[in-house]
Amino acid sequence: MKLGEIKLETLYLCFATPELSIDTEDATVFSDTLNALKSDSNYSDYLNASVGAINRALSYFELKGLVPKKRVEVPFNGSEVVNGCFTMELSHIIPDFCYLVSVSEGDSDIVSYVEYAQDGALIKVFPPTVGNGYTIQYIPTLERITHTTSEEYDIPLPRYLCEAIPYFVKSDIMRVDNPEEAERAREEFYSLCREMPINGEDKIFQVRTLYGMV
Repeated sequence: MKLGEIKLETLYLCFATPELSIDTEDATVFSDTLNALKSDSNYSDYLNASVGAINRALSYFELKGLVPKKRVEVPFNGSEVVNGCFTMELSHIIPDFCYLVSVSEGDSDIVSYVEYAQDGALIKVFPPTVGNGYTIQYIPTLERITHTTSEEYDIPLPRYLCEAIPYFVKSDIMRVDNPEEAERAREEFYSLCREMPINGEDKIFQVRTLYGMV
């Protein structure tokens, strides 16, 4: 979902006026409308305030583990074993590391989770018994926006997350002008977030054969 779409959706939630209902698929109309709104004293302050509010919504998604997890393979290096443990500084290995979800051995689709000791982004594990390294699953950090970020910028999140952001932004920017509306918008945002899938460890199921052919 485009950044500009989120801003327009937010304004429409705050002020349901026909001029805010536009065709976002038409790049020219989309760009011209946003530029006009930024110069309109009725909307410019809200658009400026939406930048920080959107970043706060992204932080909320990170903290609640709603951001889709990512995975990276880390090869085992025997020279880095100290006192029987292999040490990995994940913030050095993974540029967008936010926090750890799981550690497994090898790169197979069959997950073999391992125990680890963690201190922030530093983890210690025993040398692998399966494969030649580890698979790290983690929640990534999200790139924050600025006032100069293009309105065409695609927020790197599933659409169901992006579509919840306008409620958060409305609650943030309407706190002074309309506290009751702001509170309702925040509750709607929280309600949507409660319905969203939360990242977690992969589930492994067993199948028991009742009848088989010899």
